[in-house]
Amino acid sequence: YRSQITCPSCSGSRLKKDALIYEIMGLRLPDLWKMQIESLYAWLKNLRFNIVSAKQSSGPLEEIFKHLFARIEY
Repeated sequence: YRSQITCPSCSGSRLKKDALIYEIMGLRLPDLWKMQIESLYAWLKNLRFNIVSAKQSSGPLEEIFKHLFARIEY
């Protein structure tokens, strides 16, 4: 009843199809999970820079980045 077959609909990510359609800067959640911490940190800093440069930054979004960086830097 158990096997090592990768699910064809989620490619082993264990996410619903609805969650797999979203991309940020060309990456989906499973792509981010596979990154090394240093690469993820650099990617997030770049994402934050792009958002701030486009003047799309808001209070709640800054709060999210603050918490993400605090956890990664730990």
